Amino acid sequence: MPEFTAQQILRLCTHFHRAFLKKDKGRLVQLAEELRQKRHLLRAAEVSMTLNHFAQLQILDHALWNAFSEALVETYLEPDCKALGLAANAYARAMLQHPESLEFVARQVEALARQREMEVRNVAMIVNGFSKLRLRDANMMTAISEQLICTAHELNAVDLATVANGYARLWLHESTVFDAMKEPMMRAMPDFSVQNLAMVAHAYGRFFRREEDLLEAISLELKKRCDQGQAVPAENLGSIVHAFASRLKFCPDGLLRVVEFSLPRVAKQMVLPDTILTLGALKHMPQEKLRAPEFNQAVFGHCLRQMPKLTSSGIVCVMEAASHLHYDRAAFWSQMFAAGLQSLRSKAWEVPQLTQLAMLLAELQGRQTLDEAILEAMSSALLAPGVLDHAPSELLQKLLEAVQQLPLAPLKVVRRDGSSWGSNRCAASCGQRGCFGSCEGSTAPNSGESRSTDHRFEQKKTRWEFDAFKAASVGILVLWFLSEMNSRKQKTLYQASSMFDEVNQGVNPDFLRCDFGGSPCALEKIDMAARDDPKCWSSTELDETIFVPYDEDVSEGAAVFNNETLREMMITHKRGSGVFALIMFPVYFLVATQHQFRFIHTCIFWIIPLTMAGFWTQLCGAKGYNCNTYMSNSSKMLLCLMSLLNSTISWSGERNSRLRFLAQRSVQISRQRIDSIASTLMPPLVVEELRSLPLTAELPSHKYKRATIAQSDLCGFTKLASQRKPEEVVQFIGELFGKFEVLTDKHQVYKVETVGDAYIAGQADLPLTQKNHPTSVVLFGLEMVSEVHSWSAQRGWSVSCRVGIAHGECIGGIVGTEMQRYHLFGELMSELEVLESTAPEGCVQVSTACKEVVEDQMRAESIPSKLVSFDHRHLPHLMTSKGDVIPLEKAGGATYIVRSDSIFRGWVGA
Repeated sequence: MPEFTAQQILRLCTHFHRAFLKKDKGRLVQLAEELRQKRHLLRAAEVSMTLNHFAQLQILDHALWNAFSEALVETYLEPDCKALGLAANAYARAMLQHPESLEFVARQVEALARQREMEVRNVAMIVNGFSKLRLRDANMMTAISEQLICTAHELNAVDLATVANGYARLWLHESTVFDAMKEPMMRAMPDFSVQNLAMVAHAYGRFFRREEDLLEAISLELKKRCDQGQAVPAENLGSIVHAFASRLKFCPDGLLRVVEFSLPRVAKQMVLPDTILTLGALKHMPQEKLRAPEFNQAVFGHCLRQMPKLTSSGIVCVMEAASHLHYDRAAFWSQMFAAGLQSLRSKAWEVPQLTQLAMLLAELQGRQTLDEAILEAMSSALLAPGVLDHAPSELLQKLLEAVQQLPLAPLKVVRRDGSSWGSNRCAASCGQRGCFGSCEGSTAPNSGESRSTDHRFEQKKTRWEFDAFKAASVGILVLWFLSEMNSRKQKTLYQASSMFDEVNQGVNPDFLRCDFGGSPCALEKIDMAARDDPKCWSSTELDETIFVPYDEDVSEGAAVFNNETLREMMITHKRGSGVFALIMFPVYFLVATQHQFRFIHTCIFWIIPLTMAGFWTQLCGAKGYNCNTYMSNSSKMLLCLMSLLNSTISWSGERNSRLRFLAQRSVQISRQRIDSIASTLMPPLVVEELRSLPLTAELPSHKYKRATIAQSDLCGFTKLASQRKPEEVVQFIGELFGKFEVLTDKHQVYKVETVGDAYIAGQADLPLTQKNHPTSVVLFGLEMVSEVHSWSAQRGWSVSCRVGIAHGECIGGIVGTEMQRYHLFGELMSELEVLESTAPEGCVQVSTACKEVVEDQMRAESIPSKLVSFDHRHLPHLMTSKGDVIPLEKAGGATYIVRSDSIFRGWVGA
């Protein structure tokens, strides 16, 4: 592979892009290695393009990604929302994260969005990229939301769907954003693809936004396409019906038509998750509108083909959908019962699936012949240890109501204290199902008392017993109230202590007396997180316990606590925690990252929490007797270490930030110098043309039909140079040519080249100069003569200038390999040399063509004739200063001397 110079970097990027279009990974990696070496010369947009090409072709070389990710931060010198959008899209496609670069992108996007300078297309790319990576930057998304509220009407159909879906992925429900996008969505409905419509439906379903007019429009648009014979694809149908029917409980007629038309046609193409989503939604649709034989046969026939992949929830979902649609084909139910039986025997079902199965079987009793084997398997699953331990009361109630309708063996639900909760047979042997002990002969508790959520089924007379207080024999005080805490969602010890009276009724107070190694065990600190404390004991037989650690500082005395004493101690000695450290950590982190420190300042900064920790200990006591929170040793250590870490990170961040700034500034200066040098070697428009050309393309050339070129020569300068030192001669030339360059800027004339003391400049068509104004070139020649006269008069020297100006056709092109320059060629340049060499000293001589084009321009633009006038030289031939005779034909015919009134000087030109 050839070596590329820094000036050819854009052509290298072009080749890189061409390799990407051809999907040539080998060539792309080769060019990427060359780009990596010169990445400091790239623009931010080019770096983002490189990352995007890597992601598109799944080139996931971490070395390349890290190098260009760092270059993105270094080369981003001016706002460029396109570069930010491409970068976010690249990381999302590759599913790679570079924290530093993504954080940088987020901050730049936030800044641009707050100024309303993000293009809406790039806003959509940013939202999509960060949502795919599940990165929810609150500040950035807030700024984007503020801009979207004002610019949502500019989003096209694809971007509207992308933004809505991105917010849904991030679980970011910004109502104002969705309100702003509603009207554009309604207008763009015909432009949405089916995938776009599915994305919008998914977003509204996830946030439970039941905006019926928009949802109705989506369903009608889908129905319209179905009426045209276009079925909704399998990968989109499931998410659409799930959002409408399952989550939003909205089933317009248009959606029913879409399901009726599309589902039989695409069912065979559905993967298992889409099948389950769709069947789950069918349960919420009117079954009388979806009972066509071909519909059910296609849908449930596909379910049978996917049966080996179905889980317990999938089996129940399929059976519920078939029952809802009254699909009573015996062969189907036989296979489904067989699948359910096999699953019950091989896997542990959870309570929700068992409840659904029981309710379904109860519903099917009158329509299908139930398999006794599946009933026995379900009964065994219900009796399995631990299945119903944490079932909520509401779910258990539904389970019992369903079970009591089924022909099962007698089952009974008991609480952990042994009292009956309910049964599928009457406890008084009345022989009725679903009595739950409510008849007159029953001694079981009625259904109105407080029921625990910890239950066990027992069959016949076999009871499951649990000794909640057996741990007392090892000297551990255990407060067991898991059932009440779970059912009432009371998780704090303050709430738990208030209900201790309920839990402890009937318990012998002597139980609360326990010894640990001969010393009384005190309720000094109750901490649900004490499992890691070596002084604490735990009971593996309890689902959740409260541990009371032993404390040697407790005075030997009463070892018996009644309920009131226990409650008072729980409120007085409040729970210790690391809450202080948890609060101080984000505070110190924010301060440390927002304010940059030098190293000595960081040392002082992290010592502050040490002092605060010591003061807090003195103020509150070692265990927090005097206040609601205390700082444990681990909390103090965490606070101090985190503060030290944050301060060190801040110092390191400042140092790296300064180094990056210096590097960026150095690159920027280098770029400016390169651009400045390039602009002196060739016209700016030619430079831009070179950048856009392929690397292997030939160098461009241009034909100019209307070029006006001037060439000057210093008279008497050769004699002056022979009398001066070389350094002085260079200085003189530099001064004069510097004055000439000021004139080129004034008249917008391009300097073609300098040869010795000759200065060549002019105007022509694009790309040589932006404007082509022959009068400006003539005035430029006159002012060159004037500047030389002024310069020599100030020094008392006899140096003058003569100028020749020609007009006509020529060719421009780049010459050279290592040192490339832009030159002009053609007969015009020969005429120009004759006009310059034969011009009188201190005068400007022009050709006939030049005179005519200048006069035409002056008449067209109503320029006063006193500005420029021409004196005809009535000569049979021309003669140089050396006495050489040159025919007039070589100068393009008769020649003219230019005259001008200085009052009008400057009317034309700059």
